[in-house]
Amino acid sequence: MRIRFALLFCWLLGMEIVSTSIQAAPLKVGFYNFPPFMSIDSQIGIYHDIFESISRDTGYIFEIECFPSARVKMNFESNLIDIEPGVNPTWRKGSKVPGQYTIPFAKAVDVVLFRPGQHIPVDGPESLKGRAVGAIRGYIYPGFTDSFTKNEIIRVDLIDEPKLLKFLVAGRVDQIFINKSVAQYWILKNESYRNYVIGDVIGDVDVMMRVHPSKKQEIERLNKAIKNLSTSGEIEKIFGKYH
Repeated sequence: MRIRFALLFCWLLGMEIVSTSIQAAPLKVGFYNFPPFMSIDSQIGIYHDIFESISRDTGYIFEIECFPSARVKMNFESNLIDIEPGVNPTWRKGSKVPGQYTIPFAKAVDVVLFRPGQHIPVDGPESLKGRAVGAIRGYIYPGFTDSFTKNEIIRVDLIDEPKLLKFLVAGRVDQIFINKSVAQYWILKNESYRNYVIGDVIGDVDVMMRVHPSKKQEIERLNKAIKNLSTSGEIEKIFGKYH
């Protein structure tokens, strides 16, 4: 069987979507700009590579479309996309269409990132009392919620990781909460971050492929592919490319 991987390059916020090839009845996947996991600029990224590997393993055709992150959730509920990658079910509890989930393929690990020479141990919210912490708007950090609510820790919400890093560089926050893979990616990509310190883990959860109920019959086949890629070490290898 000839395997083809259909990818739609897209430009965020209304820019043009270009289709390289479209096959009959592909599985539609929703991406947003979240490097190194998903990128609107090129055919690279952890999730892109994972889908490409699944395609080789199963023969699936994946049609990848990029949107603003909130639009991905809306399009899933409207049955305009079939798969949202890298999701934990607790993040979609309030959705009108919670979806079905594959087995986990990775963990989302959140850490504290510090400027050079500013690192402190963080073993809970007590460690950060009175300090300003940059965080992604809408993200929940279990264990720190009460301290944020009581303003014992000053939470500064920003829309994405590049903004978090800019605030940290400028000294507008004392540290930031950030996905570990994202921190490693930007440290590798930008020399000005090379001496920044990745601190303690503040939380980790399994992530899965969120599948629309209309495509729940595909979950068994996807699970088999994910298990094969995990067992072979392929997923770990893909993550390592971006660190």
